[in-house]
Amino acid sequence: MSAARVEQTADVAADSLVRRLVRGLAKVLLLVMVPLVAAALLIGGSLQIIGVPVWQTTVSYIHRQGVQASTTASAEQSAQSQLKAENANLQKQVASLNSALNAEKTQEEGLKSQLNADNAQLSAKRSALVTAKQEASIVTQMDPAAAAQVLVKLPEAEAGLVLAVLSPGVSSQVLAQMNPTTAAKLLQVAGTTNVNTANSFAP
Repeated sequence: MSAARVEQTADVAADSLVRRLVRGLAKVLLLVMVPLVAAALLIGGSLQIIGVPVWQTTVSYIHRQGVQASTTASAEQSAQSQLKAENANLQKQVASLNSALNAEKTQEEGLKSQLNADNAQLSAKRSALVTAKQEASIVTQMDPAAAAQVLVKLPEAEAGLVLAVLSPGVSSQVLAQMNPTTAAKLLQVAGTTNVNTANSFAP
């Protein structure tokens, strides 16, 4: 017998087996399930006739199951809506915190800039005071007239700081050698100079 013939015979046998199984299941359904359904209907109808609310109970059970399913779905939908609302609220809080953080960063950068500017100003005051002390030391050793000529040639702010550093006796002698108008200007500048504050910046 050829291989093709054997294969064809096997296919026929398998097909025949499937048909037999289908027929067997159909017989079981017809012989078992149909009588059971018929018996259930007959018993239910008999009970309904004698006053047992079989139909109402069945309908009520089906309705109750539907209501429970609907309630469950509604509860799940409500939970999802609540989660969405909480998520949106959290996102708003995060956005608010980010905005506050950015504002604080901007404020911090402004404070750093102000601090740098203050440090530069203090450094300039410190340098100016050191220079004024050096010049005052030289002026103290000079003749008042020569010292007056030196101070007149300096910028007003620098000359005023030198006068502020000088002792009152020396500064009065130097001012006496100047033009009254110039002396008044330098004396005014010296008066606005806070030497004590300047000394606090000195190294």
